[in-house]
Amino acid sequence: MIVERLRTADLLAIDIETMPKAIVPTECSNWSLKLRALNPKSADIRLIQVYDGGDSVHVFDLKRGVILNTLRPLFQRPLIAHNAAFEKQFLAHQGIHPIELRCTMQMAKKINPNARSLEAAAQYFLGARLNKSFQNADWSVPELSNAQIKYAACDAWVCFLIYNKISKRHSQTPTSVH
Repeated sequence: MIVERLRTADLLAIDIETMPKAIVPTECSNWSLKLRALNPKSADIRLIQVYDGGDSVHVFDLKRGVILNTLRPLFQRPLIAHNAAFEKQFLAHQGIHPIELRCTMQMAKKINPNARSLEAAAQYFLGARLNKSFQNADWSVPELSNAQIKYAACDAWVCFLIYNKISKRHSQTPTSVH
């Protein structure tokens, strides 16, 4: 039901959290866990967070029974992500190619080159301080904490707010990732 409702949204903010794979290709075996978690060859998507501007951010846990294929209709909607190239590479590795993926990081750095990270963009455009303490957390644990889930949800929500702030205040043409 959630996917059916979200698939009618004009725009969706997405974010993902990744976790290192248990078995990785030989060329990745000497990488640190942090580096492994950032490459689709050596990591899997754990969470996909989706926000449509409504009352809730939806957090889909692919390790807890959510099947990625059930989320495919969402990728037929216009999407926004901060550092969208990251989401794009992980989705492409899964055979998912969003029809439109806009990048708030690219939009933000055109206005302020120092607003590259989501944390810096939130501070600059929203005057908000983000807690990024879970950025390097272990997302492969069997049971995520409520704090981890809230952290993950916040990133999609903040991305949506930043996009609205930039596109309305600066009349900027959306920047898509190709």
